[in-house]
Order: sequence, then structure tokens, then C-alpha cells
Amino acid sequence: MTDTIIVVGASEGGVEAIRSIAAALPAEVPAAIFVVLHIGAYRSQLTALLNLSGPLPASHARDNRPIGPGHIYVAPARTGPARLSICCSAAPPSSLSH
Repeated sequence: MTDTIIVVGASEGGVEAIRSIAAALPAEVPAAIFVVLHIGAYRSQLTALLNLSGPLPASHARDNRPIGPGHIYVAPARTGPARLSICCSAAPPSSLSH
């Protein structure tokens, strides 16, 4: 669990900007980083690109997955309107109600 999150958002043309940010991050960032990129209905390769761009691991955000510092969480692609909710709690995921 981390007390600090950083959120980065961009539209379709923002891939290179997000890769530049990932490349500039130090290996030990005391925050969880969330990335949202508008790509429409296309399959996202952003996690693979970010894993090659900088020192921090990147993966798609998933329900009930604990977040931690020094990791990039990418919002999964959606085909329709999307909303990504982040719930930060010290309680284990099983005790949270949605």
C-alpha cells in the first residue's frame, strides 16, 4: 500500500510523451503511477512499451489488486465509455464493498 499516487492521462497521440515520462522516472519512486491513454477499441501494447522504456514495471490495473509504490498501472482498453475507480484502503480487498 502506498500513500501517494501519480496519474498521467493522454489521448491517442500521447504514447511518446508517456514513454518519455516513464524513461525519466527513477528506479525507486515512492508512489504508484496510474496511466490512462485514449486508444479507442484497439488492443493496447502500452504496458510492453513502458516496460521497455524505463526502470519501473508496468502492468494493466486489475480489480482488487493491491497497489504499491514503484509500479506503473495502465488502465485497460475499453470499447465504450470507461471509468476507472481506485479505492485506497489499508483493509484487505475482501473487506471492501463496491
